[in-house]
Amino acid sequence: MSGNTSSNAGYLTPLTSPTTQVGIEDALHDIVCGITGLGATLVRPRWQPEPPKQPERAVNWCSIGILDRQPQGFPAVTHDGTGRGKDTVTTWETLDVIASFYGPNGQDLAALLRDGLYVEQNRVGLRAAGLALGEVGRMTNVPELINGTWVPRVDLALVIRSEARREFGVLNIVCGPAVIETDTGLIAQTAPMN
Repeated sequence: MSGNTSSNAGYLTPLTSPTTQVGIEDALHDIVCGITGLGATLVRPRWQPEPPKQPERAVNWCSIGILDRQPQGFPAVTHDGTGRGKDTVTTWETLDVIASFYGPNGQDLAALLRDGLYVEQNRVGLRAAGLALGEVGRMTNVPELINGTWVPRVDLALVIRSEARREFGVLNIVCGPAVIETDTGLIAQTAPMN
């Protein structure tokens, strides 16, 4: 365990961290590629600092991105009293994801992803990243007018659940001065406790 523990005053930073935003996006990329059969370069992050050239109108491809992240309730904090001790903070989030399919087979690819997500084996990659399928929403036709030409596009809404665990170096109390006071105000012990 690093020096970042409760043995020192001040803020604690996590000793371990969950899957990052990039890791979540990579897991979503991989599941779309795996289920639809689209090549890795044809499944792209929705928002990029320097977007690559859009494929031709006759090419099938997908753009995927996280629209919203909402926390679900209060996190659970559990203490592991074995060894030196640690606290694990577990949080849950709901991710609203949009997968936009372009090209002549966009509708079919969106339907393929929708149906493929219900197959247990296809969700293994999500679970490895701490993710789970919440629900698959509707497919919506939203063609885009690009350079004076209508380009077919189908949006598929997904709800993904995320579980994140972070460990903090909250050590066990081994001994120290303490006062035990009963409900009636009687002091039961003032000596150091071991």
